[in-house]
Amino acid sequence: PPNAYSAYLDLQWASDPSLQIGAEIGFRIGAYTDFKTLNEDSLRIQGLGLGVFRLTPALTAKVGVMYLDRNKIKILPAGGLLWTPTPQVRFDIFFPQPKLSAYLTTVGKFELWWYAAGEYGGGAWTIERADGTSDAVDINDIRVSGGFGWTGPRGLTGFVEGGFVFKRQVIYVVDPSDSFDPGDTFMVRAGISF
Repeated sequence: PPNAYSAYLDLQWASDPSLQIGAEIGFRIGAYTDFKTLNEDSLRIQGLGLGVFRLTPALTAKVGVMYLDRNKIKILPAGGLLWTPTPQVRFDIFFPQPKLSAYLTTVGKFELWWYAAGEYGGGAWTIERADGTSDAVDINDIRVSGGFGWTGPRGLTGFVEGGFVFKRQVIYVVDPSDSFDPGDTFMVRAGISF
C-alpha cells in the first residue's frame, strides 16, 4: 500500500540503575493498519523484558527478549553491554539497537547529545491489496542513522535524525509469493516523548 499507519501507547519501566541486579520492562499496544483493512490483526501487542546486571560502576550487562508480534518474527533475543566511560559518553552495545552517544552542550535546561545508531527496523500492518482483498504485511530492514537528541525538565526528550535503510523485505501473509525486496533508501525522522 502507499500508506500504512501506526498509533500506539508505549509504557516503559526501569529499576534504579544504581542497583546491582535490576530489570527493564516495556509494553506497547497499538493499531497498525492502512485503515482500509481493520481487523483483530491490526491490534498488536509488543513487549520488552531485560535483566540488568551492573558489573562495574561504568559497565552494565543486559539480557532478555523483545516481543515484536510481527507476522514472521514474533520474538527476538536482546542483550548487550552499556559502557559509560564518562558521564558524557555512552556506548550502548545492544542487539538489536546499538547506539553510541556523546554530550555536546546545554541550552537552557536542555542537554544536547549527538549519536550514531543502528536497528532492526520495520513492522507489521494490515492492509488492503490493489485488488481489494485484505492482507497483512511485514516490512523488515536494517537501519543505520546519526542524529541529535535532547533531554529536558520533567522527562521531556526529543530527537531528529537521518539515516540509511538497507536489506529491506516486504513479506505478504496471504500470498507469500508476492513478497519482494525493495531497494535501499534514506530516512529522516524526528520525535518527542515525555
